[in-house]
Amino acid sequence: TQAMRIRDALERGGIEAEIVSIDPSVTRRGCAYGVSFPCEYEWKVKRILGAKKIEYGDIIGGLR
Repeated sequence: TQAMRIRDALERGGIEAEIVSIDPSVTRRGCAYGVSFPCEYEWKVKRILGAKKIEYGDIIGGLR
């Protein structure tokens, strides 16, 4: 899945990440899975995903 690709890319980039279940009402696409990572790495996450041309939806903070 896309969440698995994102998690793997982030971990290869040195960011600890895990796949989490998200309430479908929070997402636009109804996808119920996301990737959790420390919020201080948001800039690095965007850079990694952009460099690898991996598409993603919204970055939503504070869901835990």
